[in-house]
This record gives sequence, C-alpha cells and structure tokens, in this order.
Amino acid sequence: NSKGYRSSIDIRKSRSMEHSTLRNNIAVTFNHAPFVAAIFSGSGHVHILRFAPTTTHLEIVNSGWISQRLMFGACIDPFHFLTVNKDTCHLNELSRTSSCGKGPCHVAYCRERQLAFVTNYETGEVAVFKIDLETYKFSSVISIVRKGPDDYTRMGRQDGSHPHQAAISPCKSLLFVCDLGTDGINCFRIGEEGELKYSSSFTLHQGGGPRHFVFHPFLSVLYVLHELDNTCSVLRISNQRPVCVDQVVTCVPVDYDGQPPFPFYTRPSHAAEIVISFCGNWVFCTNRGHNSIASFKVDPTTGQLIAAGHTFTKGALPWHAEFVSESLLIVTTQFDRDLESNGFVELYEFDPSRSELLELLSSLSIEEPLCSVICHRS
Repeated sequence: NSKGYRSSIDIRKSRSMEHSTLRNNIAVTFNHAPFVAAIFSGSGHVHILRFAPTTTHLEIVNSGWISQRLMFGACIDPFHFLTVNKDTCHLNELSRTSSCGKGPCHVAYCRERQLAFVTNYETGEVAVFKIDLETYKFSSVISIVRKGPDDYTRMGRQDGSHPHQAAISPCKSLLFVCDLGTDGINCFRIGEEGELKYSSSFTLHQGGGPRHFVFHPFLSVLYVLHELDNTCSVLRISNQRPVCVDQVVTCVPVDYDGQPPFPFYTRPSHAAEIVISFCGNWVFCTNRGHNSIASFKVDPTTGQLIAAGHTFTKGALPWHAEFVSESLLIVTTQFDRDLESNGFVELYEFDPSRSELLELLSSLSIEEPLCSVICHRS
C-alpha cells in the first residue's frame, strides 16, 4: 500500500554508496543508496530532496507550489497527479481532479490495477479513480462509498465518520478503511472495474481513533495505530478480514503527563504514523506531543509487539515516517521544539544490533513538512 502520490517511478539498479560508522570500536558498513523524495508541506509547497550517501546530507534540489494546503499528498479540495524526473528532479503536474468530498487526507495507489483511492476525512467518502498511464489522466470517478452515521454532531473528533486511510489488502481484492470517527475498520470488495461494495466491519476499542494501519508482509496480522489514545492494536487476519484483537500496546510511556502541544489535542500526545521494516521484524510509531518514535520488536510467530524504547525527534510533532531501505527511515516533524518555527525532514539510520536503534544521520529545516514520498531509489 502507498501513502501520498505514486507517480511514474523508475527504479534502476546501480552500485550503492557505502557509509561506515564505528560501533563498539568495530567498523560497521551500511550500503546506503542515493534516493529522491518529495516533501509535501502544509504551506502548499512540494520540495524535491536528494540524499547523497557520500556525505549523508539531504538537499533541496527543486520546489513548487500546488495548493493552499497539502495533507499527505492530497490537497484540501482537488488532488493531483505529479511526476518527478529521475535525472533533473523536475516536478511536473500532469492532471488534477476533485476528491469527491471534503478534507482529503490520504491517497493510496495500486500499481497493478492502476487505481487511486482517495480518503475524505471531513465528509467520510472514499472515492476510486482509474489512472491512464499513457496520458496520466484520471478517469471520471469509478465509485464513491461511505460507511457511518449520516449526520455529524460537531462535538469533538469522533462526532461521525472520519476515515483517515484506505489501503488494499495483500490479496488485492479488498480495500481496508480505518475510520477515526467511529473506531472501526470497514472492508470493501473491489470489483473488476474498481467499483467498491461493502463487505464487513470490525469494531476497535472505544475512543482510540484509528488513524493508520499497516499489514505484516508475511504474517496474517494487521497493525492499527490509534491517534487519540496513542496506542497500537495487533489484529489477527483470517479469510482476508480482521477477526480478533490479539494485543493493544501503548506508544508512549504510561507515566507520561506532558502538556498537550495545542488546545485541540485531547491528550498530551497523539499518534500519527506507523511503519514496518521491510523484513517485518520491527514496527515504528510516531508520537506528536511526546515527540518520539516508538520502536517495537515483532514476535516472528504471533506478530505481537515487544516494546524496544523511544527515539526523540529533533523537531516537534512527527507526522509521517517511511522506510527508504531496510536501514534508512525518513521522518517529517511539523515544527521546531518551540512550536514556532520550521520543522525538519529527519533521516535516521536503523541498526537493530545497537541499543539505540535509530541514529539521526541528517536533518533539513523546511516549513511545516507533513509527508514524504520516495520518488526514486537507485
């Protein structure tokens, strides 16, 4: 499953650059390859970054303005199809269309079926579009679905249906949608043309506010991150659907009693993003307020999570995280620690052999970075 825009990505093999560091007086070598990433900013800009392994530096090589505000690759009203040239890093908008709702917050793209799934947080709709990869145009909307109460009470974050992410299941025949407003996961069957038909729902614990989720690459397990109470649920999958909750873990220390960063936060910290390592052995969750990345070791048999500590981010309110490779994790923090100035794009080296699992390699100050999308890996 993808987060944000997935454009025409050209991944070519090349010799990666080696980065050596000292671990307990022993030289450890990491084969970090160069990559290009698009950073979506709350100011409406998209910044194209390049990572050079020889210097371990991030640099801005191009920027463009798209809309008044960008959220996880989707704008406040229309959403866009973008490409980034691998060699020149030139940013080009190819087409745009309405999201068929209000407050689009997430876009998932299925390359195999050339389908884009757009989640509208404010009004609850999930819309499906076909993408023509010859013309790079969106089709007219194929399907629009909505599951939840028809009316909103306008009282708090859980006043009605507020889907926050949609992603295709590993079998490619179902679309999972987590709804922060109703504490549930809704499953829709994907038809031959991309049309969606409601299949089933699974209810999670009350007040958690499921925001994002990720499938384990090998086990029949789904990890659901709850924004409002900063927890993560481990769900067992059977017959392609969630059937039970095996575990709920907290992503912040149980005794954490810091001040909420803003008045609209209902708790001192809200969770934002969950990612799993390529090998499936580690899960990481970002915490806005505690300003940390929670690390969990995955039990290889059950898929349950074992807490492995926290890494504090350089900036405040870590929104998004994405693995570039097995050993590189990119994180966006919305503001500085005083919540007054630019945030950071932060690049961490992941090494499970050391006590500090994540080490900050490089950071770059950018105005309100919310989401990163890896465009090209060498």
